[in-house]
Amino acid sequence: MYHSQHPARLRATCSSRVLAMALCLAPLAWPVVAAEAEEEGEAVVLQPVSVTGVNQAPPVVTEQSDSYTLGRSGTATKLDLTPRQTPQTITSVNRQQLDDFKLGNANDALQAAGIGVQRVETDRTYFTARGLDVNNFQIDGIGVPFSSEEQMGDIDTFLYDRIEILKGANGLTSNPGNPSATINFVRKRPTRETQAQLGFSYGSWQTRRLEADVSGSLNDSGTLRGRALVAGQEGNSYLDRYQPSKTLFSGILEADLTDSSTATIGYSKQRNRPEGIMWSALTLYYTNGSKVHYDRSHNTAPDWTYWDTDDEQTFAELKTDWGGGWQTQVTLNYREIGSDAEMLMAGGVPDAST
Repeated sequence: MYHSQHPARLRATCSSRVLAMALCLAPLAWPVVAAEAEEEGEAVVLQPVSVTGVNQAPPVVTEQSDSYTLGRSGTATKLDLTPRQTPQTITSVNRQQLDDFKLGNANDALQAAGIGVQRVETDRTYFTARGLDVNNFQIDGIGVPFSSEEQMGDIDTFLYDRIEILKGANGLTSNPGNPSATINFVRKRPTRETQAQLGFSYGSWQTRRLEADVSGSLNDSGTLRGRALVAGQEGNSYLDRYQPSKTLFSGILEADLTDSSTATIGYSKQRNRPEGIMWSALTLYYTNGSKVHYDRSHNTAPDWTYWDTDDEQTFAELKTDWGGGWQTQVTLNYREIGSDAEMLMAGGVPDAST
């Protein structure tokens, strides 16, 4: 069969001519554009552009901030430094984290921050960091007594804005340079804007909790502010006969004495009333050397045992801003911890046959 080659040659020739014509015409357009610009002879003035920025640095007060990041802290040096500027590792469990993850007590909050939480029986707790006991505890940056290195009862986090954890020795701001860690509980403070919170929760083991938080200005100028917090919780446990219960209250007044001076007074009390509490560890082995197997709910304590603890704190504070980044703060703290208990210790090595 015969096929003609002329159409293909014709198309190729036409395409070559069109391309050549385009290349020839392109240089002719450049002088025209240049000539138009020379004829105008005027500079082009652009309209002004306004740019508005918002500082996204994390706030110092963490409640209602929607942030898990610590803005600034003075736990390490008493200077208002960011975590990056602080010469030690510092972390924070903010109010947003405490609310989002329902970290209602210090044991849960500190465990989430990498602190070793060693619970002894039901109502004694030891805290460790870097292999050593933590005995440096602060409230609003002021050291509080913790000589026994154990926490009796429960520390509720509802009263605090955040918990800061400084890893390593803290000899600059604390008497002992313990190389474990320093734990700083930062209280909630009164706000100028009126705000109120009421919450109720029901959880595992019939745990019921009711809490209320009211804050705001007490006069028209906002120079006098107050805050009241109250909460209560009770329920059962996965342990037989163990029933933890607690109530807490806090009231704080804050007044601007001058434009640069602020006085604050406050009082708080937490009452722990657990029943069926354990004392001492479970026996691990029988007399024949075999291991003792327990149910997860096993509890050696009868229902009449209890360990009541009361933690009362009163404080007064005067803070003055001298300008230029200089501030002075005078704080007086009074803390009283009371305890009353009836316990039963079960010990010894049981006989497997009996």
